[in-house]
Amino acid sequence: MKSPDRPAPLLPITSKQMRDARGLLGWSSDRLSAQSETTVGFISDFEDMGQIGTLFWHPKKFDALDAIRTALEQAGVTFASGDESRLRLKRPPE
Repeated sequence: MKSPDRPAPLLPITSKQMRDARGLLGWSSDRLSAQSETTVGFISDFEDMGQIGTLFWHPKKFDALDAIRTALEQAGVTFASGDESRLRLKRPPE
């Protein structure tokens, strides 16, 4: 018996959002890595890939993306619901 196709879970953040938010803050991948306690390699791979591939469908990868989004939000980035191109900075970067 074939199981029904399940939609992919929604990502906590997209690669475009990550790049744009880093740009708003003037943060390097190294700084985002330190602030989110993730690796520079993960950030670079995700930004370069543009989406999460099959190998990324793992809970730890979603935890890393959630940690990245949380770090960006704590730095003042707000994400507009439903439109990945709309980011704002709540306060000036450090």
